[in-house]
Amino acid sequence: MLAMEMLRRRIARCAWILFMVSLAACTKAPVSEFVRNNNELSINVFNELLKIGEDSFVFGIFCLDAIIALTCLGAGGDTAKEIKSAFNWNISDTRLTTDFEYVIKELKSIRNLNIHIANRIYLNHHISVDPKFLKIAEAFDTSIENVNFSTPQDATKKINSWVEKQNGGKTGRVAEEGNINTLTNMVLINSLYFQGRWKHPFLLNETKQTDFYISKNETVKIDMMKITGHFLLDINKRVGTKMLRIPYQNEKADMFLLLPDDVDGFHRIAKNARSLWGERDFKSVYTTVYLPKFKVKSSLDMIPIMKNMGVSKLFSSADLGGISKQNVSVSSVIQKNYLSIDEIGTESDDTVPDAGPAEKPIPAPNEKAQVFRADHPFVFGVLYDGFSLIAGRYSGPQAE
Repeated sequence: MLAMEMLRRRIARCAWILFMVSLAACTKAPVSEFVRNNNELSINVFNELLKIGEDSFVFGIFCLDAIIALTCLGAGGDTAKEIKSAFNWNISDTRLTTDFEYVIKELKSIRNLNIHIANRIYLNHHISVDPKFLKIAEAFDTSIENVNFSTPQDATKKINSWVEKQNGGKTGRVAEEGNINTLTNMVLINSLYFQGRWKHPFLLNETKQTDFYISKNETVKIDMMKITGHFLLDINKRVGTKMLRIPYQNEKADMFLLLPDDVDGFHRIAKNARSLWGERDFKSVYTTVYLPKFKVKSSLDMIPIMKNMGVSKLFSSADLGGISKQNVSVSSVIQKNYLSIDEIGTESDDTVPDAGPAEKPIPAPNEKAQVFRADHPFVFGVLYDGFSLIAGRYSGPQAE
């Protein structure tokens, strides 16, 4: 018994990867289950987002995952069954709470990265919340607030004001009067804000204006960054894609870039998204990387996506008795995200924790460099120790 207690204490002091071990030890489940479910959900939602259009977007899977898990804990009957089936949560409510509570704490404690999840549930002013659910919401780092939806303009202003405080106004308005009206009684707001510095910064004097191919026949001028060094690269000749990983100063975190070989080859990614994740064979390759300096801002209505995944009762005849004894259904699920990529890193500014001077790539003059030129639509994402945090598509500059 004493030996087991000592082991538990050691595990509690470890970082993310050992966190996964401790989580498995506490729940008697496989270490990879939570990560696998999160990443599987990321692929499912991403595939649905690709069907909407061809514009650039950025999506935070874990912040949606967390607020829906919390809502599920207040649901019963077929409402809970639909959510658990769509999100592949074949576990007890206690385990679901433990998993998310631990992950949220660990994400907040990671060094040399800034990962901020901003989740809030807004309920109509007359709806009272079960005290037990309020306590569960604290574990999910999610606040709950009552607003008067009978005055949509005031309610919208209040929601947008809160979101702006969370991310410094970078995402813009999250709620519009079109999706907030007098019939609204419950709104789920979720957002993920990420900052990190590259392990190997791009050189400022290498950034040049060049063409980005929106399609074979349409180009637009963008600032293209450049760096040469050894990067993890996977070349999938069967599908016709390349996947590159660019490390952050926190070496457990990296950005992945999935690029079709052809300018008009993005349909191959959409068609083979699931298999592309399973067929990766990364090798350290001396590579010249050309990557756009870009910003992406997204406001995503998640209800159509969730309905396509099989969740419907939550939005009409919901059983949310664990949240309130009054009849309530979810009227809106809105995700607002912002991502900026430049020579220093992802949304780089003075608030990013600095791990000291960044390393410079070691030149290899006798080695011919592979070329990874992201000058046409591609997929990007951020992983932490294999855990999917962010995914998106860059199709060219967005209109200001």
